[in-house]
Amino acid sequence: MYQNYNNNQLCLSIPLEINISSNHVAVAISHFVDSIPDKLIYEKAMTSGRPAYNPAMLLKVILFAYTRQNFSGRKIEAMAQENIPTKWLIGDPDTVPSYRTINRFRSSDQMKRLVEAMFLSFRQLLKAQGLIDDSALFIDGTKLLADANKYTFVWRKASERFEGQLDKKIAGLYQELVQNKVDLAMSDEAPKTDSKTLEKTSEQLTNEIERLDQVIATEPIIPGGSPNKRLRRKFKHDRHLIDSDYLPRKRKYESNNAIFGDRNSFLRLIRMQLLCA
Repeated sequence: MYQNYNNNQLCLSIPLEINISSNHVAVAISHFVDSIPDKLIYEKAMTSGRPAYNPAMLLKVILFAYTRQNFSGRKIEAMAQENIPTKWLIGDPDTVPSYRTINRFRSSDQMKRLVEAMFLSFRQLLKAQGLIDDSALFIDGTKLLADANKYTFVWRKASERFEGQLDKKIAGLYQELVQNKVDLAMSDEAPKTDSKTLEKTSEQLTNEIERLDQVIATEPIIPGGSPNKRLRRKFKHDRHLIDSDYLPRKRKYESNNAIFGDRNSFLRLIRMQLLCA
């Protein structure tokens, strides 16, 4: 047996009230908006024309729609027509603000001022209910580097391939420095690409930069720019490239080679790093 159902039957419906549960999010939103001082919500209204919608009601409807992932003015209007919690927030089942009214309100200067007020009121509300306190201080912009697993495999073939690519870049850099008449103090004909040689190269570039500083300080203004200044700029770039990129990577590969031994891979523990932006 089924209950009688006929949606074409004429019936007289007298809704006396619209109720929602006390723990519904709409109740929390209503309580939050009501906690905002009236002077921030109710600005001077127009004295002529049709009475405007209550800004507190519009604010409650918009905030509730956002909790339901509805950001379109037309969808918010549809909620005002069909959604019971939204009707409860409006307070009148026959009142339905149009999407133009909703969009005009949330893009107004009043809404911008309300956003700032809501931030302060929301914090005060959470503090009054004991949900937050002032015992902890958090830095805005803190980033936590995440990793899918705190362990990662280091493979010999991949390490050797990447180290070979790095050695080619280092050799190319050495060739440029030789062409720029930088004394690299290498005993062998073939350039060394180990970390110690990179450290010495960085020191030699620092000496060359200091020498150029002295030359530039005494030279007159040269039309078209000073060649020494261009060369100093190039040496500073090369030194930064070595110190910040080539040398750390080379040390990492040398450390990997010492760990590999006769093995083809090893497991490395990745520690989480906390970066403050």
